[in-house]
Amino acid sequence: MSAADDPDHLDLLAEQVDALLSEAEDVDLAAPVAACPGWDVGALLEHVGSTYRWAAAMVRSGTTTRARWRDVVPAPGPDPRTWLRESADDVLGALRASDPQAPAWTFGPEPTAGFWRRRLLHETAVHAADVALSAGRTPSTPAAVARDGVAEHLLVVPLNPGVVARTAEAPPAAPVHLLVEELDRPPVPDDTVPDGPAPDGGSGGRWLVRWDADGSTVVGTGAGAAEAPVDVVVRGRAVDLLLALWRRGDDVVVEGDADAWRRWSAAHAL
Repeated sequence: MSAADDPDHLDLLAEQVDALLSEAEDVDLAAPVAACPGWDVGALLEHVGSTYRWAAAMVRSGTTTRARWRDVVPAPGPDPRTWLRESADDVLGALRASDPQAPAWTFGPEPTAGFWRRRLLHETAVHAADVALSAGRTPSTPAAVARDGVAEHLLVVPLNPGVVARTAEAPPAAPVHLLVEELDRPPVPDDTVPDGPAPDGGSGGRWLVRWDADGSTVVGTGAGAAEAPVDVVVRGRAVDLLLALWRRGDDVVVEGDADAWRRWSAAHAL
């Protein structure tokens, strides 16, 4: 069973929606969002709600055609919190009613509705962290969710059309090997298959990424991630790795070619 088909992603998405709504409950909607220049919390909530509506339309379409945003996303209502809550109900309803294997447009390896369970889980978790940080609070992202979010960013985000175009414009002159390693990661067997961890631990929080002119690819996970030369190592707690990958923080330890890490991170930003 692939990560996109794992029903736990849907349950975790519902939990992160609740977490985002809880974080936003008492925050000043005019508070700036540091990670999104020009946005305040209200605009962020409108964006997340609109993303939910867009994804719900594609899940319901039963086709692999990308929906045009303006055709399926109505204008947000006057209250961003209400808009977010109603939009979350819309997408959760669409995902619960859908077969994870049903056709849907995605930028992942498989054009199926199940992709959106995982993608929206981590979209929501990162933006819940944004709201927490805007309120001066520490993000409360569960370690298992953060770990899976790191895997998704390393395995799936490189397939995003915008990331593909950006990396094609300025590929590395020579292949770069990046080791991303979670501190206090759970133990796993040596022969873990690099297809991304499930929310219960999966690859054990260790990924070897090769970045070359053809794109960025995970080539090893778990104990098998140490089988090639490494140019740069990035270590931290799962939540700190997730925030660093999303350019929300730098509370990680970088060893080796720090410039390679900065270039990889900039090229793979969403």
